Amino acid sequence: MEFPFLPANFASMLPTEREAYFNGLTADELRDVETQARAAVTPIRDKGPDGVTDEDIANLEVLRDAVNGVKSSRTTRAARASSLSATLDELGEPEDDAPADEQPTDDAPAEEAPAAVTAGAKAPRVASVARRTPPAPPVPVRQEVDFGSMVFASPDAGAIEFSSWSDVAKAAERRMHTFKGATGGFDQKGVAVIRRNFEEALLQRGEEDDKLIADAINEKRLPGGSLTAAAGWCAPSQTIYDLCELETATGMIDIPEVQITRGGLRFTPGPDFASIFGGSGYFHQTEAQVIANTVKPCMEIPCPAFTDIRLEVEGLCITGSILQRRGYPELVERFIRGALVAHMHRMNAFIIAQMVAGSTVVDLAPPVDVPLDTSATSALLSAVELATVDIRYRNRMAPTATVEIVLPYWATAVMRADLSRRMGVEMTNVTDEMIRAHFGTRGARLQYVYDWQDAFSGLAAGPGGAAPLTAWPNTVFFLAYPAGTWLRGSDDTIRLDTIYDSTNLGTNRYTALFTEEGVLVAQVCNGGSRIYESTFCPSGTTSATTAFVCA
Repeated sequence: MEFPFLPANFASMLPTEREAYFNGLTADELRDVETQARAAVTPIRDKGPDGVTDEDIANLEVLRDAVNGVKSSRTTRAARASSLSATLDELGEPEDDAPADEQPTDDAPAEEAPAAVTAGAKAPRVASVARRTPPAPPVPVRQEVDFGSMVFASPDAGAIEFSSWSDVAKAAERRMHTFKGATGGFDQKGVAVIRRNFEEALLQRGEEDDKLIADAINEKRLPGGSLTAAAGWCAPSQTIYDLCELETATGMIDIPEVQITRGGLRFTPGPDFASIFGGSGYFHQTEAQVIANTVKPCMEIPCPAFTDIRLEVEGLCITGSILQRRGYPELVERFIRGALVAHMHRMNAFIIAQMVAGSTVVDLAPPVDVPLDTSATSALLSAVELATVDIRYRNRMAPTATVEIVLPYWATAVMRADLSRRMGVEMTNVTDEMIRAHFGTRGARLQYVYDWQDAFSGLAAGPGGAAPLTAWPNTVFFLAYPAGTWLRGSDDTIRLDTIYDSTNLGTNRYTALFTEEGVLVAQVCNGGSRIYESTFCPSGTTSATTAFVCA
């Protein structure tokens, strides 16, 4: 099979030929190749394991090589830009009284201009103290956060694509060097612009919000349709300036997202099926009633009320010391990276909190609830299936329709501990896939999240607190709702800026990073979003050894 977005002889190209091919493409062309390659995978994936042919497998290998080629080319370009930036920083900028023949000319190679701009404009006159130290030992390559959208330098910092949050942090540090240090006025410089790549169908245009929502919550858009020393050391100790970095942007809530361009979203969730089912327009008449012309009742279609949800603002502002920036730039970059990840988790916490606040609380009070000494896994799975069946019944959904179940990450560990304590069954090696399969059997699409029911989100003695965790919580909450119930609206662009102003300059301080973005969370479907609480004791107890009382 040939792919029109790749050369006809791509499969037979040598590695060096493929590298040259991808390096010859523009950033937009690389993005197009990756998008089309990923889209071509979907029809093959939809066939399932039993339907895939040898030709399909060969095509998947070609598509994999294409995506890897795009990633490799981006990495090469980012490394080239970083190397050029470091070289320019070492050279410094020309003095104002430098001879004319030493000043930059318009005849400089065209390729150098955009790269130099991207690297952060002019370098400082004073070399950083950190560069005078011996090079630090190599450290393991950390897993970079995937953007999920394309990131570009802002118009006044260049137009090269970044490939990681590290690139953004380094760009912020370089932009700080370009400030002239004037004692008056205000100077703000762009670091980066994050442009979210929405599908055409997910862009808000005029009064088409109903179609926008329908396209966003359509599950068919998803993939498949539905991570020796012999003696002592004589040399003095070496200072290592690299910093430990553990945090990642995982555990984010997964709901449909659309671009908001008009300040908010106006929609109606539509009629509730239960109200339609219980309406007064249904009738049954006997023959005698028909002969007697008995009046047949009708129900009127109600006019729906529209909900208008406005964008709210989530932001981040970081200040720092000018001297600190010059003496320890690695710390500045490390802190900015960590703050950006923390910003994403705080945004995640806001979205989940909005979903929880908009959900109906279900009280599984005794005797419907189970005793605390009952198996955690059994109690939770029973509650999840109760929720999924009830939601499907309420909306007369297809038996295979997706019901979303949201749990905190630590729930898996409790279920694994519970299953490993069961008697008569070898369950000490319980995998995540085995646990997830239990939920899949019950028709639930499970997702785990951070930033909910943990110490960072306000749960006293919850996971992640200052004091080590010594016992699991005895209960766990989970969200249950039909797929497509919740929708996230976001700005199409996020700006990251650095700011110098006269007030801060007087104390050798500056705003290292400032960003804010609009976000809204809307319940766009009337199928019902509910929150349940389940007992959660990892005792391994089975029903045969526990007195179980039903209603």
